[in-house]
Amino acid sequence: MTNKKIETKIFLVLFIFSFIIIGPYVIDKYILTKDTENIEDNTLEEYDEDIQQIYENDSNINIEENSNQISNDIIDITSNLNSNSSNVVSNSNNNSSNIISNSNSNITSNKNSNKISNVNSNKVSNKQSNKPSNTVTSNKQSNKVPTVKNTVPNPTVTFTGFKTVDSSYFDDALFIGDSRTVGIRDYGTLKNASYFCDVGMSTYNIYKKNLSVKSVGKVTIDKLLEKKKYGKIYIMLGINEIGSSIDTIYNKYSNLVNKIRQKQPNAIIFIEGNLHVAKSRNDTDKNINNNRINKLNNKIANLANNQNIFYIDINTYFDDADGNLKSSYTSDATHVYAKYYKDWCEWLKKHGI
Repeated sequence: MTNKKIETKIFLVLFIFSFIIIGPYVIDKYILTKDTENIEDNTLEEYDEDIQQIYENDSNINIEENSNQISNDIIDITSNLNSNSSNVVSNSNNNSSNIISNSNSNITSNKNSNKISNVNSNKVSNKQSNKPSNTVTSNKQSNKVPTVKNTVPNPTVTFTGFKTVDSSYFDDALFIGDSRTVGIRDYGTLKNASYFCDVGMSTYNIYKKNLSVKSVGKVTIDKLLEKKKYGKIYIMLGINEIGSSIDTIYNKYSNLVNKIRQKQPNAIIFIEGNLHVAKSRNDTDKNINNNRINKLNNKIANLANNQNIFYIDINTYFDDADGNLKSSYTSDATHVYAKYYKDWCEWLKKHGI
């Protein structure tokens, strides 16, 4: 055999030797690292048992296949070199021992790579198969707007002596309330009335409010009731605190009515039923829903004596057939559109005393 052929064989041995040494590093550095860089450590533990079984099965197969393949390559190279030159055989034997040694490290590396690969693939498989989003979304959608009937009836207004009045009737009227009353003030037609109202007002915070009132200035409710006398006082409160105890709200409401009566003994007090919410909110809000609103309205309706305290309820005008605020009247399921406050004012004119 010529020296050229011997050199070719030696080159082949060295090439395989180099590949076996460098190959695992390249795979680990540039392939496995890239494939596993997005794996979250805290999710791997969830799949340990399944991964272990898959890892044991696959890694044994891969180890056997890799070791057999390497051994076959070594045998072929060694036999060829033995037949050609004793020096080459000696070198190949030395290199073979190195190759075998490196094949073991390569097998270990492959074992680790198989583990990571299986972790990655099994994690993806499990995440896809166990992903709860479709089920949760489906349940959320199906439960979002269930068919719910209002089990607590709205109080019936028994008084039948209401009269239709004109706008001048409200010259000496005071409206006390939350954002719904703000809507009457800002978008309604009763500009001649006075208003002590604020977004978020409740029976809990009314005495802390310091608000500007027409022809009076900035005052608290106590100061206002002392400074000016009113012929009619309208009260709508309760929606902002409806999530708390109905009895507690009622007690605070009752105390407010008594205080107004003491400071304004000649005024007619109108207790306004709290406006209902639309079906979309009624069916999904455990606190602000029409059953709770009706419970409160039933309570405060009992404060009316039909002599100088009267209960009126706008819900008879804005309700749908199921006792919810008509969805066509609202954008947020809680307040009516601005244009409907004019209708509200016209309704109030038909309920004068």
